[in-house]
Amino acid sequence: MLFTKVTFFIMYLDIFGQWRWMRICALVGAYLTAAFYGALSVYMFAVITPSRHETWASHQYRKGLRFNLPISLARSCVGLAFDLYILVLPIVGVSKLQMPTRRKIGVIVIFMSAILFDSPTPFINFIRLTSGRACLSSLLSIVYRRRLDQTKDTLWAVTPVNITT
Repeated sequence: MLFTKVTFFIMYLDIFGQWRWMRICALVGAYLTAAFYGALSVYMFAVITPSRHETWASHQYRKGLRFNLPISLARSCVGLAFDLYILVLPIVGVSKLQMPTRRKIGVIVIFMSAILFDSPTPFINFIRLTSGRACLSSLLSIVYRRRLDQTKDTLWAVTPVNITT
């Protein structure tokens, strides 16, 4: 997720880089994303790695590993916030362009079109990843992680989490 989201901030720097406020917003988003997912990766590596006297299987299925669920839920909430930020940033940038309103709406619809349909062009599909489907997927991930936290059958409940993540 780190590299995917940072890539979009780099794309926004390239497209809207002439505006100081957009450069600041894109750089802040990229740095916050890198810091959050970098720290999360170190934490998860430390938690997931078994100790010397444990096997991978015994470590994976111990009951103490359920403490990762609140971290997982928080990670999904922060991921949703980053996805919404990635969605809103180009819309604000396009609205500041000096072009007819009808054209602005058309460009904004391209960024929002991911909610409605797939496109045959690669650029639109690239934008589709940042738009509504990423936000919808993050939101569904939060819902399914809450269900996972409330169930005892984690094997069954983790499948929708893995699909939406």
